[in-house]
Amino acid sequence: MTTTGIFALLSYAVILLGNLICSAIQKPKLAGIFKVLLMPSLALFYSCNFPHMALAVLLALGFSWLGDILLLRSSFPFLLAGIGGFAMAHIFYIIHMMAGLLLAPPSMLLLIIVGLVYLLISTALSVYLKDKVRPVLQGASGAIPVYAGLLASLAICAVVFGLSTKSASGWLLIVGANLFMLSDSLLSLELFVRKTRYGDLMVMLTYGLAQLAIIWGFGLL
Repeated sequence: MTTTGIFALLSYAVILLGNLICSAIQKPKLAGIFKVLLMPSLALFYSCNFPHMALAVLLALGFSWLGDILLLRSSFPFLLAGIGGFAMAHIFYIIHMMAGLLLAPPSMLLLIIVGLVYLLISTALSVYLKDKVRPVLQGASGAIPVYAGLLASLAICAVVFGLSTKSASGWLLIVGANLFMLSDSLLSLELFVRKTRYGDLMVMLTYGLAQLAIIWGFGLL
């Protein structure tokens, strides 16, 4: 890792820590400022340490950044647009991961087992949230099962790839995808079920670690 790369990683860690501290002491505006700085600092980390940058990964970071900005507001238009931004980020992550899977096709049995597990989890979450999202998203409540399906697809690709290659990048992608799924599940509970005192902190902790693990994993491919 280069000196600049270490500085970029430390910057990301400090920004994430700043967000977590502000969330813990209930300073949402300051937490929002740190949140907006997260993805640019992660993009800097990616560009400084991994010269073979992939366009799909950069686009995913860009859409994640857009989602971060839009979700600073919880009103209907911003919420729906933020979900759309993260949906696009997941699509680009999946596209890049699929390229790796095509080069090293996994066993069909592994794909079926992992696929069933994560589709079951995403379906259960969608069913649980079905009646809870309607008052907030109104006629656009169908976006939740679609988004849950994208999250499940990301996790399936990551787990299948990781278990097939058993490489450092594969394990990082497994950790990152599962943390992303956990983070978005917690965020859904915060938005649509019940707001908790440390909910934002837990959402951002899992989200920040998820994005770092995914980008580091892609960088090592």
